[in-house]
Amino acid sequence: MREYPVPLPVQGEEKLMFKLSGREFIAVLTGLIFGGIAASLLSICLNTQFLLTLPVAIPFIALTAYPTFKRVKKIDANIGLDRYIVLRLSFRKRPRHYLMLRK
Repeated sequence: MREYPVPLPVQGEEKLMFKLSGREFIAVLTGLIFGGIAASLLSICLNTQFLLTLPVAIPFIALTAYPTFKRVKKIDANIGLDRYIVLRLSFRKRPRHYLMLRK
C-alpha cells in the first residue's frame, strides 16, 4: 500500500511577548508556575528560605521549554516538538481500515 506524505500545517505564529508566540509563552509560564509551586512546597516542608530551594524549579522549566523550542524538520516543515507530538498522536487515532473484507 502506498503512503503519501501529508503536509503539516505550517503557519507563522504572531509574536506576543518577549519575542515568543502565545503558545511558547504559555508553555514557559506553566513551567515557571509548577517549578515555583514545587520550590515553595519544599521550602515550607524543610523550613528554609525560598531562594535555597529555587534550583528545584529548573527541571520543571526545562521540561516545558525544551519541547517548545526544539524544532523538528519533517516533510518540508520546521515545527516545534510539542506540535509534532500532538499532530503525530492525532494522526495515529484515525481509522485505517477502509475496506470491508468479504466473508
